[in-house]
Amino acid sequence: MNPTVYLDYQSSKPVDPEVIKAMIPYLSTRFGNASALHADGDLATDALEESRRTIAQFIKADEPREILFTPGATYSNNLAIIGYAQRNKRKGNHVIISEVEHISVHNIAKYLERNNFEVSKIPVDIHGMVRLDKLEDLIRDETILVSIQCFNAASSRCCM
Repeated sequence: MNPTVYLDYQSSKPVDPEVIKAMIPYLSTRFGNASALHADGDLATDALEESRRTIAQFIKADEPREILFTPGATYSNNLAIIGYAQRNKRKGNHVIISEVEHISVHNIAKYLERNNFEVSKIPVDIHGMVRLDKLEDLIRDETILVSIQCFNAASSRCCM
């Protein structure tokens, strides 16, 4: 019997052992709902805010409140792309995505098109790399956003 080869790391992958170690208390003895108005909720809120501060410091954000936690890629993409496009529509209505974006980004593109945005798609080469010459051709004065996912194959980490 051949071993299974899992090829959907964009969707799910093993959790880093350091993350597991850090999370064990919150999955066993220090759990609580950060939205709750009781002591366990306060402890969960404290843990959440400490995480926010740590991440903000790591990525050199101006303030921890800039860090938003979402349940997954689809929610994050919706929040970022639709939010940005709607907020900046007065500057232009053109958005560019790559042909190989996450399915949620393609669905967002359809949503934007139904809401008076124009969406262009950048082709990729045989290795899945964005054709920069084609990207340059697509950018124009009305372009307000370019969304290109990045995957660092050397480290198997997504760098969106």
